[in-house]
Amino acid sequence: MSKPAIFSVVCLIMATVALAANRGIAPVESDTLQRLPVEKFPKQVDTWAMVDDRPTDPEVQKAVPTARIVDRIYQDKNGRLINLTLLTATDYADFHDPNICFPGQGFSLTQERHREIAGQPGRYMVAQRQDVRQQVFYWWSGGAAVDTKYGRNQMGRLLALRDRLMGHEGQSLFVRLIADDSVEGQAAMKDFLRNAKAPLADLMAESPKS
Repeated sequence: MSKPAIFSVVCLIMATVALAANRGIAPVESDTLQRLPVEKFPKQVDTWAMVDDRPTDPEVQKAVPTARIVDRIYQDKNGRLINLTLLTATDYADFHDPNICFPGQGFSLTQERHREIAGQPGRYMVAQRQDVRQQVFYWWSGGAAVDTKYGRNQMGRLLALRDRLMGHEGQSLFVRLIADDSVEGQAAMKDFLRNAKAPLADLMAESPKS
């Protein structure tokens, strides 16, 4: 199996168990939180070319019914690999929090902290299960950018009700990057993020999609 294929399988396992484990309450869909057309994110990001565009697993889609997910592997000319996941939804409960989901599926988390990479603030951690060890960097944007000590699901229900009462509008986007936990992986993540900032900004400026 080629290196991109192996990396793809590993990231798919991490993504599937994390997303499927996230929804633990009945949905409370926001009337005004809107999806973005994440499928428009470019397949070529400077020197980074998409080498795998994976359809959403039916079981994952069932677990997060209002979500639209882009899950891709990008590779640069030096063979470095990055897994990019974009998730947009109209239900706050469909936005998974890796810091909550991964431990529930047997991953141990280390080096958890707020971090800025290539000018992008977010959450950073290293996730490991048996011989799988990856660095993970993620953040929420727009109406999805809510994080409390109570967890996203519980607070999300209240926020959805708040939106209905106050008419608060906003796009929703969750961005997650996964790379090998190595010096090369860290450099790859920084380079990809540097080049992805403009297309991510363009995506946030897009008209919401139903």
